Amino acid sequence: MSQYDLIIIGTGPAGLSAAVYAARYQINFLLIGQLPGGLITESPLVENYLGIQSISGFELSQKMLEQIKFLGHEPVFDKVTQITHQNKFYQVKTSQQDYQAKSLILAMGAHHRKLNLPREEELNGKGVAYCATCDGPLYKDKVVAVAGAANSGLGSAFILAKYAQHVYVIEMLDKILADKSWQSKIEKLNNVDIILSNQITALKGQDRLESIVLKEPFQDQTELNVAGLFIEIGLQSNSQLAQNLNIDLDERGYIKINMHGQTNLPGVMAAGNVTSGQYQFDQVITAAASGAIAADSANKFLS
Repeated sequence: MSQYDLIIIGTGPAGLSAAVYAARYQINFLLIGQLPGGLITESPLVENYLGIQSISGFELSQKMLEQIKFLGHEPVFDKVTQITHQNKFYQVKTSQQDYQAKSLILAMGAHHRKLNLPREEELNGKGVAYCATCDGPLYKDKVVAVAGAANSGLGSAFILAKYAQHVYVIEMLDKILADKSWQSKIEKLNNVDIILSNQITALKGQDRLESIVLKEPFQDQTELNVAGLFIEIGLQSNSQLAQNLNIDLDERGYIKINMHGQTNLPGVMAAGNVTSGQYQFDQVITAAASGAIAADSANKFLS
């Protein structure tokens, strides 16, 4: 079994930032993750990361990965299935191999929340989607909808408007939650309608999504014919691995950390979207900062 001083789990901005600092501290570490770059790869545009005026999330994540390789480390892309604690070591089991380490940084990120409507799972990939960057081109000249009007929702609408004939953005609140910069971009488009104070109550279609049902009428109709529905209603922490270690979670299932990125277990730090601090301001720059803080705490623990 391969042994390390530190294992970083997660290859999004938090995990990659932690790896940069672990390399600079010359820690014997391993970086493991499933998705190279994390969910940021789905972002159409990142225009608020210091030092970079405008870049796609995928391009930014590739630059981060290149920096890790420049520092002499190759990430392992594999799924971590279990973490246990035994004899002062943390045992990390993946689908292919087992590892152990004296300390951990948990940066597993988050996954897309779902509407939890009947047939949502059945129609996933058949009109229901969670990534406009990935699936937007499939809806050229078609009518689509986006659930959610926060940054991710308007970001998706912005991408989809390039391909689709028309885009409906549906938000259950009575206001748009996205930053003014995203609102300005959407206001310039003539094929996007934003529907506030409304929500989707049902999905219709046989083999593929054909229409969505609204709780309240829009332009005198409660059913909209759409070929695609992109669900952008926020994220849920990927904290399942932490539960097995009896790490303290908050009421929403996010890992509790202190200002140093430390959990309630000695030698276990956490960073990014998996933590209770991150969901309050879900940004690449804060994820990267939390990864750096966690790596510094790991270095002090090992010292």
